[in-house]
Amino acid sequence: MTSAASHFESVRSTMATVSRFGFRIPEQVPPKGEAFFLSAKEVKAWTDRLPVANVGETSRQVFKALVEFNRSLVAGKNRLLSIEGFREPVNYISENLAKHFIDAGLPLSEKSHKIAILSRELANELATAYKCVVEDLLLESPEKVDRKLLAISIHRSINYLSGVLVQSSLIYDTYLHHTWKELHTLHRLAQKYKVNNVTVRDDLEQRSKTSTIDEVYRRILLYSQQEAPPEAVFTVQQDGDYPPSHESLAGQTNEKHRLRLDTRELIDKLREQFDDTSAPPKESAPLVGTEQINKNLLRQLIQLWTSIPQREFVRTKLNFELRVAVGLSDIYHLTKSPGTPRESSTEARLQEDVDWMGQQTTRGELNANRLDADSSFTPIPIEPSNDIRRSGFEEFGPGSRDESEPEPAVPIWGNGRDNDNSAQIHTFRTLNESAGGYCMAWQGARTPAIKVGELIGIQSASANGQFGVGIVRWIRNTQKNSLQVGLQMIAPNAVAVEAQRENLPNAQTHECLLLPEVGTSGQPASFIAPSYPFNVGNKMKLDDGSNNRKIKLKRVLETTGTISQFQFSYIDQVDQSTEGESDEDSDFDNIWSII
Repeated sequence: MTSAASHFESVRSTMATVSRFGFRIPEQVPPKGEAFFLSAKEVKAWTDRLPVANVGETSRQVFKALVEFNRSLVAGKNRLLSIEGFREPVNYISENLAKHFIDAGLPLSEKSHKIAILSRELANELATAYKCVVEDLLLESPEKVDRKLLAISIHRSINYLSGVLVQSSLIYDTYLHHTWKELHTLHRLAQKYKVNNVTVRDDLEQRSKTSTIDEVYRRILLYSQQEAPPEAVFTVQQDGDYPPSHESLAGQTNEKHRLRLDTRELIDKLREQFDDTSAPPKESAPLVGTEQINKNLLRQLIQLWTSIPQREFVRTKLNFELRVAVGLSDIYHLTKSPGTPRESSTEARLQEDVDWMGQQTTRGELNANRLDADSSFTPIPIEPSNDIRRSGFEEFGPGSRDESEPEPAVPIWGNGRDNDNSAQIHTFRTLNESAGGYCMAWQGARTPAIKVGELIGIQSASANGQFGVGIVRWIRNTQKNSLQVGLQMIAPNAVAVEAQRENLPNAQTHECLLLPEVGTSGQPASFIAPSYPFNVGNKMKLDDGSNNRKIKLKRVLETTGTISQFQFSYIDQVDQSTEGESDEDSDFDNIWSII
């Protein structure tokens, strides 16, 4: 947890009050002098004068104005008119701040993390302003509330609180406490006053400019789901501070405030879209927004909402060292040219001037949520074991040693010549392991930046150029410069190959890997390449330095955004197959046994 984040949460808790409706709203005092935000016309004039070419200064001015605005007493209707004028500048700022942390490797630099926290806090301040409007409208005239203004305020509140959750997930931070509680409360109020199906216009939305409170609420419920419940039905407990969950996890709760979110129809429509994107529309309502979703994303969504994950192997709490290569390129070079790679260097950090944020932090104006490593994760029992090397990939896991083992006098990975100056090896400690992979403490000042879906190589203890291959499945942001990384091993070794499209002599050559068949998981021999150059059906020429082979890519096994994994067959094997056998048959290999 960064000092800025920790300080912000402590200041938030002391200044915020819990309102009659359960909203966390700052203490408010009469505004000082003739504050510009008391008039929507003055807000418009003020935003027109913002130095938008200087994003840093614009961010500073808008953030400070929002903080002061939310801590000032303003009538409900006037507050709504004024806060609407802040939305476009905040949207502009957020789009410009996003380049510092969106699609960036983790852990973020301290400056990038501050920028991400700022972007989240801008959304949180807007949400706070609209919560204040909701509160004022209901207190001023609870029996004759202006339904149009109430619908707009609740709709905007849910949108910006959703933004807080999304921003937290983008950098793998714990989301702010009370966020889900407030989202549920807002939706309950919308139902109570019968505005949940009122159409609200939002010109800042990129796709549909109109939506209802029910629709934006369902959108964040779906976004939050990482596991499929039985029968694709989620349970939403609206009197708690929790996201949707399996009904089996709801426990003894108040049925009065429980909703069920049935995603079966949505999944059916996604499957239709996946099966044939060119099919004519059916009589039922089309899925808005799926036109630009590619098949890889559709596949992942369907799997996410239909496949219940189950732990296949017992997790054992162990602590030992692993020698790690990060990314396809490094694994390729270290496998192709064994040797002792150079030490990892400090990551280049962004140099943008955000010193003002540090100054605001010391004054208590910029905050973030307290980062609790396990606060949003279900504890998993860890069964003790005396078997240090119980993984199914014993050859490489222990380049590893237990805490109780003495430090080796000579590194077990050898001291060969540095044959490839571009590749790096990093040493990390495991927190636990199973036959399927590891949980690693990814920390230190020289840690490489990674993403979910990144390819990771684990160096063998017995062979300098042999690497087990795994994929990063999850990341938890635990504290400053510290991550927990969940790694699934997909192969015990790999062969480095250069790959080029056949019959395209000028085609670029790519660094790739061949993985063996893994009988325990049922994974066939596979070909790993950078994410986008190749597609199913491509014929490839492979060169491993001593042999040349030709293959045909048959089926996509996985795409992660950084790599694509294909099942393949050798061309000579394809030529010997029965004439007339459809290439598409391979797509059905996994269902014959269950028909």
